[in-house]
Parts: sequence; C-alpha cells; structure tokens
Amino acid sequence: MTLPPLLKTLARQAETTASCITDTLTDPPLPDFADGDYGPLSTRWHAQSLSKGAAGVAILHGVHAQAGHGGWEPVHTWLRRATADALNNSTGAGLWFGTPAITHALTTAAPHAHPAALGPLDRAVADLAERRLADAEVRLAARRRPSLSEFDLVRGLTGLGAHLLTRQPEGVLLRRVLQYLVQLKDAVESPTHLTISPDERYVAVLNSDGESALWDRTSGAQIKSAVLAGTEPWPPVVVKLDDFPSFALGLPTSLKLWDPARNVWTDVPLPDVREAPSIMASSPDGHRLAILTYQGVEQRDPATGATNGRTLGNGATHRLLFSPRSDRLAVTFDTSVKLWDVHTGTSIGKPLYNIGTGRSGTADRHNRPALSAVAVSPDLPVVAAAVDDTVELWDVTTGKQVGLPLVNPTGPVRAISFHPDGKFLAMIGDDHAVRVVALEPLRDPIQTVCDHFLPPDPGRLVTVPGQAARDVCS
Repeated sequence: MTLPPLLKTLARQAETTASCITDTLTDPPLPDFADGDYGPLSTRWHAQSLSKGAAGVAILHGVHAQAGHGGWEPVHTWLRRATADALNNSTGAGLWFGTPAITHALTTAAPHAHPAALGPLDRAVADLAERRLADAEVRLAARRRPSLSEFDLVRGLTGLGAHLLTRQPEGVLLRRVLQYLVQLKDAVESPTHLTISPDERYVAVLNSDGESALWDRTSGAQIKSAVLAGTEPWPPVVVKLDDFPSFALGLPTSLKLWDPARNVWTDVPLPDVREAPSIMASSPDGHRLAILTYQGVEQRDPATGATNGRTLGNGATHRLLFSPRSDRLAVTFDTSVKLWDVHTGTSIGKPLYNIGTGRSGTADRHNRPALSAVAVSPDLPVVAAAVDDTVELWDVTTGKQVGLPLVNPTGPVRAISFHPDGKFLAMIGDDHAVRVVALEPLRDPIQTVCDHFLPPDPGRLVTVPGQAARDVCS
C-alpha cells in the first residue's frame, strides 16, 4: 500500500520523534525512594505503571524494536526495573497498574518471548478479574450503580477484558467479563428524594423508578414500600397524612396519594390544573403542596387539592423544596436558587446564582453541572445545594457561600436533608449509604449523630469536618 506524500511525511516525523524519546529513555533512572518506603504514595510503585513508569517505557522500546528501529536490550532492562518489587494485584490493580499492567507490558513489548513467569502472571490476572466480577455481582444484586473504577479501562473490568482478549480470546472468563459489560446498560434505581419525619421517627426514600420506601430510623428496618403500576406519574414527593409519612404522585388534573398506614392509593383532584404538575414538593407539616403549573408555583392543600396560599413566581423551575419548618420554599433552576416566604408570597434575601460553577471551572452556562439536590436550613437563611459529589452551603442574606464544600467520598450526591435542629446535614449517593455531617462544633458530634440521626443503611458512615469517614453507631 502506497501512502500519500503528506502521510509519508507524518510517518517519518513520528518515527523521528519516537527515536528521540527512546534514545532519551535508554536506562531507567536511579530510585528516588527509601529502601523501606512501601507507602501508597511512594514513587516505588511507578515502575508498575503504564503511564508513569518502567512498564510503559518497556512497551515503547518493544514496539520500536519490533519495527526494526532498535535493539531488545532496552526492553529487557526496563522490564527488569518494572518487576524489581512484588507486583500489586490488590484493589488498585488494573490494566494501567500492577500485575495486569506488567503482564500486558510483557506480552506487548516482547510478544515472541515466553518466560516461565507468564503462566503465574496470567493466573494472577484471572484471579483479579474473578474478584472484580464477584464484587460486581454483589452490587448488581443490590441494584446499586457502579463506580467508574469497577468498569473503566484504567482500573476496571473493561481493561481486564481487553487484556484477556489478547491472552485468552476463547476463554470462559472473557465471556463472563463481556456479559458483565452488557449488563451495564440495564437501568438501576437511584435515590432521588430523602426526607426525615418531623418527629424523627421515620426516614423516607424515593427511587428513580417510582418505588417508595419507609424506614424506621432507630432500628434501620424497612417498614413498607410500594410502586404505582400501570401509569407514568411525574416524580413522587413525600407528604404527611394524619402525621404519618405518605407519598404523592402527580397525574393529569389530580394527585395519587399512597397511604402506608392503610396501604391504599387515593385520588385527590386539582381544580384548575390542566396537565400533570411537572414538579411538586410537600411541606413537612403536611399543610402545603407546591406544584409547578403553567401559572407558576402554586400552593395547594394535599388533602383536598384546594389553593392554599399565593402563587410564588412564574419563572423557569427545575426543583421545589420546603424548609423543615414549612415556612419557606426554595425554587431552583439550573445552577441558581431563590428562596420564598410561603405566607407572604415574597422572595427572601438575594437569589443565588452560579452554584457549583467554581468547581466545574467553566463560565459557559450550558456546560455547568445542574443542581442534583437542594435543602433549606430550618432556622438560618442558608441553602445547601449538591453538584456532582459536592455539597455547598449558601447564605441567601449575603448571597455568598458559607464555609468549605462538603464532598461525598463515594460519588455523586442524589439527595440531601437538614436535620430538624439544623446542626446536621444528611446526604445519600448511589451506594445508598446515608452520611451525616455535623455543621457546627459539638462536644461529642459522633455520639450526637448516633443518638439523634441513625441512618437506615447498614453502612453507618459518619463524617465530621477535619476527620475521615468512619463506621459508628454499630
């Protein structure tokens, strides 16, 4: 095949550049770590990395030698450096690091070689893939969303599968990895709403598939759950019926209420509403239901559907949320939040704009991450807003951010809620674990959390500013 002149020129330039790099990296550098330094951040481990160390350089020399542009001695030199320490085959290992990276480097850089160590390396990679598949099966059984490291190319099963494709293309293990990757397309439920009953007895969680569940906060046991079948309602909200938590679903011209005490569904008409409310929110005291209609944000009585207060604005809206004391309503759109007094129908303080844009690092509003959850403080003019895995606190009086952002260590935050006393903030992510953050210095914040805000999830993780997350309340 004859290359066009331009491609011939680019090919020669690429060969020249590769030769310059390989000439520069003839010998591995001297170790810059102490003999006893085996810490997780030690540069000792760079040797086993395709991106940072000897394993990746060995591949460069190997490909260069296979093309007839260099010898094999540098390949062997860099492979010896990459395997100078015990190979990592634990949690952090993947195609880019550890045993899989070394095996991939060996078979790519020197495909003609068949060292005795190749068999044990293949078995080690297979063992790692088996463990990763077992962990994935546990997650799938729990219907939780995967972390990026579970399936990505660098650390996850995609990378391990790519290696197996070259080593065991007809193997059963590769087939299992491919079946797992196909399962990633299956939808899994994700918590979209978390609320605590005013008497602190119950935690109610709503999932993205419309399933609602009620938990006893003391025992951590699920009390009831229900799914409304045969219809396509708008996202559900939690309401209060006779001081007992319930769930409301918006339908055209009416509400559908699930009463867990009697385990029945009831219809509540919405006069003058022409279509299903696209967004709803209920007040903790059970007296108000805010719904977004073509006229604006209307306040209705959840028991009767009648008007129960002034219309609050008529701008674009993504989310509605009452304060724990039911006297204020937060209206959000994209990356902004506005707070309203539900009794007077007037706005409170300054509108908050560009929440989360500092973390996203962009001034383009179309590329800003939208707010994934919002909560209103029960006693302060403070709004908490979640963007990706970060929760920010904002003062509507000053329009400024309060304190440092709070980060969920396991990924995106799906729902947040203030404790009724305003001293704690709860957040829940894709792993379904409720994490509680103390918002002010306390004599014993951990024990206070255990006494007053026990999460329903078996993994009772609590974080306190300045401290690492730890298991408590067991």
